[in-house]
Amino acid sequence: MMNKLMLLFSVLFLFVACKDESIPKPYGNVRLEYAEANYIDFKTECSYTFEYSDRAQKKPKDSLCAYDLYYPKLKATIYLTYEEIGEEGIVSLIRDAEKAVYEPHTTKAEYIEPKLIVRPNEKVYGTLYALGGESAMNYQFHVTDSTKNFLRGAVYFRSHPKPDSLSPALDYIRKDVEHLMETIRWK
Repeated sequence: MMNKLMLLFSVLFLFVACKDESIPKPYGNVRLEYAEANYIDFKTECSYTFEYSDRAQKKPKDSLCAYDLYYPKLKATIYLTYEEIGEEGIVSLIRDAEKAVYEPHTTKAEYIEPKLIVRPNEKVYGTLYALGGESAMNYQFHVTDSTKNFLRGAVYFRSHPKPDSLSPALDYIRKDVEHLMETIRWK
């Protein structure tokens, strides 16, 4: 009788103790870490030169002195467009550059943060625009010598613009864009 009672308690204990409780796990993203960039000279026949990351691939475009800097691991591209300042003057070029930042992105961007670049000794003047939120473009910039040369750039990622998951890549590419703007020289 005692054995049967022990067997009954053992079986009941197993059913009560082995209750399968599922605990929800939080959603997470893969942690992205990128190697430190080494910078190399951007050499062309154009009126400008700068240093860019060795992680990027330089690809010429059809128009004169326009290039793409493609980052395969980041799935990002910096699109560079060069223009000589003509009769229309620098004001219209800057107005067009600002229009490309503010007009299409004000509905999706949570903020647009301009950062001025002024290096009078090298005759480099420009603005870097950081666009926050779910904007298709994350950075846009322009640099000029104010008399002859005007270089415009825009950064796009080939992915859905989710600020949280793109944050490490955005920080990485921002350093490269700032380095490009800090090292640009006119020929």
